[in-house]
Amino acid sequence: MKDFKIVLYKRYHIIKKRCYNKNAQNYYLYGGRGIKVCDEWLNNPSSFYEWAKVTYFDGAFIDRIDVNGNYSPSNCRFITMLESANNKRNNVVVEYQNRKYTISELTRHTDCKVKYKTLYNRICNLHWEVEPSMCKSYSHYTKSNDITKKSKVLNYKGEQYSLIGLCRLLDIEDKYHTVKARINKLNWNTEAAVKF
Repeated sequence: MKDFKIVLYKRYHIIKKRCYNKNAQNYYLYGGRGIKVCDEWLNNPSSFYEWAKVTYFDGAFIDRIDVNGNYSPSNCRFITMLESANNKRNNVVVEYQNRKYTISELTRHTDCKVKYKTLYNRICNLHWEVEPSMCKSYSHYTKSNDITKKSKVLNYKGEQYSLIGLCRLLDIEDKYHTVKARINKLNWNTEAAVKF
């Protein structure tokens, strides 16, 4: 039981350091944003221990349910590393089948057929809708779901891209309208249309 107490007191001192030590490496993410430790825990470390011993499990991380809220009994819990990674301010949250997911969570969904980097790129950089982003290829999605494409999908070096996505990838966003005209009005192939 002694090791258990040591672990909890280490967790306690970590959260205090995050909130009050301006020299701490990640102070700017906690105390620098106004995050504090509640008076009950700050003034009485034993009260933190009494709260923590009820829900702590081996390898657990302390987590604030509201990432903008303080460390307090009503806003804290112990969770796994994976759960902690899904409760960060910089997560991209999307909706799929009337449920919210982080992109990381969505890659573990049985409907998702691509890896995290592909899914992230399609949703965040190429601005694809969630459902087609989860398929191995956009053409597979359109064929299997018999839908009309909202925007033209371009093949470039064995990959599929939206027009704006390809322009971003090649760092030619300022040439978007020229590339669009070359493809749609002049019927140029993709490789020729993006050469400048």
